Amino acid sequence: MTNIDPAIFKALDIRGLYPSQINESNSYTIAKAVCYVLKPRRAVVSKDVRLGSDAVYKNFIEGLLDSGCDVDFIGEMTTDSIYFAVGKYDYDLGIAITGSHNPKEYTGFKITKKGVNPVSGDGEMPQIKDSAMSLDIERKETKGTYKELDILEEYANFVLSFVDAAKIKPLKIAVDCGNGVSGALAERVFTSLNLNVIKLFFNKDGNFPNHIPDPLKEENLKSLKEAVLQNNCDLGIAFDGDGDRMMIVDDKGNSTNGYYLMPILIEIMLLKYPRSKIVHEPRQIWAIVDTIRKLYGTAVISKTGHSFIKEVMRKNDAVFGGETSGHFFYRDNFYADNGIISALLILEYIGTRDIKVSEILNHIRASYPTSGEINNKVDNADSTLEIIKTHFLKLGFLIDELDGITVVNNREWRFNLRKSNTEPLVRLNVEGKTKDIVDKIVKEVLDLVISN
Repeated sequence: MTNIDPAIFKALDIRGLYPSQINESNSYTIAKAVCYVLKPRRAVVSKDVRLGSDAVYKNFIEGLLDSGCDVDFIGEMTTDSIYFAVGKYDYDLGIAITGSHNPKEYTGFKITKKGVNPVSGDGEMPQIKDSAMSLDIERKETKGTYKELDILEEYANFVLSFVDAAKIKPLKIAVDCGNGVSGALAERVFTSLNLNVIKLFFNKDGNFPNHIPDPLKEENLKSLKEAVLQNNCDLGIAFDGDGDRMMIVDDKGNSTNGYYLMPILIEIMLLKYPRSKIVHEPRQIWAIVDTIRKLYGTAVISKTGHSFIKEVMRKNDAVFGGETSGHFFYRDNFYADNGIISALLILEYIGTRDIKVSEILNHIRASYPTSGEINNKVDNADSTLEIIKTHFLKLGFLIDELDGITVVNNREWRFNLRKSNTEPLVRLNVEGKTKDIVDKIVKEVLDLVISN
């Protein structure tokens, strides 16, 4: 029986270090476990550029084939292209072999079921884990068939269909692909438009020699900021390692986060689809719900996490959903998240307005001060949440427990404290009427967290 570390089975994917946690041997077993639980007849598979992904993908595919599953391999493509393929061609299973935005030592598997429904810790992931760790799954008598497909052109045309190319101004943009898998797609899409593109790290290199492909971390945006300022760009766009997330650097070289991009994308979607529903998560909400109400949309709240947001979007026929982590979901993209569609929509938005990106973002930031997400290590996250909950209940506040605990003091301040799914951490997000109020509440809550 193959040795498998149970820690690789996460809430949203399978992910671990190569070769100590995920390797050639156990990737075959994991594939067989996926087939044992999900029973697919047809699967589509992609991989990213990581050295570990390159090492394990053949064995993983062999595990699918030996389980009687037909496999179409689309090569080195973004994770969102797997969502497209599953949705467009009705595959039973989609697998992106990727370490996402993690350092180069990681690889893993993002799993999508028929209908572009995610496999998660609240769904079949525990069964896949149990099967991989405990079963010697026999090889099927009939082996699946294998073929290779090139869907780059078709997928590029699909994402371009979300915008009117004529509305995109001849902007100068810097694009950082982080030596990840998004370079070929970004090249095809952005160079087809009326844009002057400054290309950073479009070449694929699984060693990630320039920076880790995680645009949420400020240190990974240094080169993009420099390129924006040195070339007098209108904006910069950074993609993560598997291309399903993007972040923006404005014309002044300032970075932003998913929360401050959400009002822009919400406005775009509600102008395209008036009076529609928008799904958001509870970490930070005021800029989001105010934008939705102003444009006569309907706000629907969901727990944080891909699987929850996609489920709530489907139930409510929502046109858009988003997370502060930079994952943005679109109904017309099979309810899946997509980095390059988000970038294109923002480019189209700028093209129809005589205003700089920095002016838009500065207005949102000034109107909605936040703490950003603050992580704190704790011995027992559940106990910490209970202590904070009890403290604020005694002060007379109502507690919302949809996702962690949320405490609101009218429009003076609001905070959400939730535990990490994968680490011994609690994550704090505070928003307030002023930055001073935000800082005061951050100190009050963190003092309670640290003292207990």
